Amino acid sequence: KKTTKNGFKKHFNFRLASEEVSDKLTGFTHNAVTPFGMLADIPIILASAIEEVSPPFIWMGGGEVDLKVGCTLREFKAGLRPIVADVSDAR
Repeated sequence: KKTTKNGFKKHFNFRLASEEVSDKLTGFTHNAVTPFGMLADIPIILASAIEEVSPPFIWMGGGEVDLKVGCTLREFKAGLRPIVADVSDAR
């Protein structure tokens, strides 16, 4: 576990769920997961580094493998109220 300036990573062990677990929790298949309408109440975590993207627009899964949804960061944050934290490392 890596500690960041806000300590967020210090308290959590982030990892991807298996495809089977993801399907059960979200109701969506691999490459179709979207934060909208998931079966379980899963916290949405947004890497703070994404706030540096220009233009401030993101794409995400849309519920079907070949469907993607795009929106502004402002819309995403207002609609889903994600936890914004330093959870990524520079590549």
